[in-house]
Amino acid sequence: MNISSRLNEYPFNAAVKVRIVSFNLDYDGELVITPIGSTEANEKELPVNLSNIVGRNDLPGFAQSKMLTLIEVTKLTDILYNVCPKYIISSYTKLGCYEPRNAILFYDENDQVFQYIEICFECRENETKPKKLNILDNFCSYGYDELKTFFEENGIKTEKLKK
Repeated sequence: MNISSRLNEYPFNAAVKVRIVSFNLDYDGELVITPIGSTEANEKELPVNLSNIVGRNDLPGFAQSKMLTLIEVTKLTDILYNVCPKYIISSYTKLGCYEPRNAILFYDENDQVFQYIEICFECRENETKPKKLNILDNFCSYGYDELKTFFEENGIKTEKLKK
């Protein structure tokens, strides 16, 4: 798919800005339980839930964030739309951990997130909200590898921090 076709696909055609982020880098999947009536602050932070940010201007909880330039958006769309079609893929493997630590955020003209793609590079799964996108329906392992490299080349961590 050429550049103009990729940029004319939703949500890129509706986005004024595109940002990549990392979050929950120190979250290990454990539930955080605070007793009712407790006044003590819990040492563990709750994980970031991206569904709570749609339509908001303030975006708390991100460890790292980078607003992409047009050249970077073009590279991102090339990965999303052009990597996997190069390969003949007969099966997909799902690992099932789904502890996302990264996302691509799409902003409207009011500087609010209207769409996002949440990504777990560990199990190679993703979720899009609020609208279901078909960009990553059959995204292959090569695509996840290139997307992970793209995040890391732009200074965004993709793995849980080692303690």
